[in-house]
Amino acid sequence: MAHTETQGTSWTWYQGKWHEGNPMLMGPMTHAPWLGSCVFDGARSFEGVAPDLDQHCQRIVNSAETFGLKSRPAGEIEELIREGIDKFPKGAELYLRPMFWAADGFVDVDPESTQFSVSVYDAQLPKPKAFSVTLSPFRRPSYEFAPTDAKAPAIIPIPPEVYASARGEASTTR
Repeated sequence: MAHTETQGTSWTWYQGKWHEGNPMLMGPMTHAPWLGSCVFDGARSFEGVAPDLDQHCQRIVNSAETFGLKSRPAGEIEELIREGIDKFPKGAELYLRPMFWAADGFVDVDPESTQFSVSVYDAQLPKPKAFSVTLSPFRRPSYEFAPTDAKAPAIIPIPPEVYASARGEASTTR
């Protein structure tokens, strides 16, 4: 069965409170899904630790600034994430995902419309097993073409190409 990010327990902090489940945060007129003005970061919590969480929080602040979004202090983001971790049993394997996005703008973002959320959810770590390594002809875009100094969905679409190439399949997107 394919892995999905929406199974299990999840909590999302948005607009000052925690929401259980998968709340709808964006609509069809929101700038972020229309023009890609969204940044995120991903960290893990397991066995009672969240390695390098402070660095992940600083990276999302830097990514938001790259996109012209209003950010908040990394320490405040870390506190919210730790509050979310506390909603789960001690030692739970969790994925921690803060996000910033623009709600408004026309082509360029309206920084005043910046939205922020933190999602914390069950996400078991893959069990260690053998794996294969391959070299793909696909690569991330260079900084002249995409905001590669930010962690953003705009630079993520390449993995399906890489996976198809590794399996010897034709591209699903070209």
